[in-house]
This record gives sequence, C-alpha cells and structure tokens, in this order.
Amino acid sequence: MAAFLCGSGMIPLRDNVPRSTWPWVTVLLIVTNCVIFLQEVALAPAARNAMVQQFALIPARTAAFLSGAPVGPSVAIFPFFTSMFLHGGWFHLISNM
Repeated sequence: MAAFLCGSGMIPLRDNVPRSTWPWVTVLLIVTNCVIFLQEVALAPAARNAMVQQFALIPARTAAFLSGAPVGPSVAIFPFFTSMFLHGGWFHLISNM
C-alpha cells in the first residue's frame, strides 16, 4: 500500500489488494451521512438544536445511566449510534467522508 506521510500520520493513497465486490456498506454509510446532514442544515436553528440534543452523544447522560440514575437506555445508549451521523459543518462532513 502506498501512502503519503503527513505530519502525525499517514494518508493512504491506494491499495494493491484487489477488491472482488462493490463496497455497498461504505456507499450506504456515505449517502446516509450526506442525507442526514442536508436535513440537519435545512432545519431552523431551534429545530437543529433539538435534533442535536436528541441524537448527539452527551457524556453526562451516559454517566448518569451507568451510575443508576433514572435515565433510560434509549437516551444513554442509542446516541452511540445516532451521533455518528451528525456533523458540525460542511468541512466536518467532507473530512469524515
């Protein structure tokens, strides 16, 4: 695998291992991230804040759940999956994709 040295790490440029199938999961994740980001950007600021409060991973909620506080698992565990689809801006989305 050829790579370009960049500051603190390496950025892979290509791979010499042949691929036998189309990367469906990767494409699905990229499309899902882009669709959710476009929906997020289209929201009014108050609705966007409500979306972030509902789907972002907020450590205090997880800590409260683990300490036995009356916090439901959907509020503490579900965001481990949903927060992966939230992005703070165009650069954040593009750099993640």
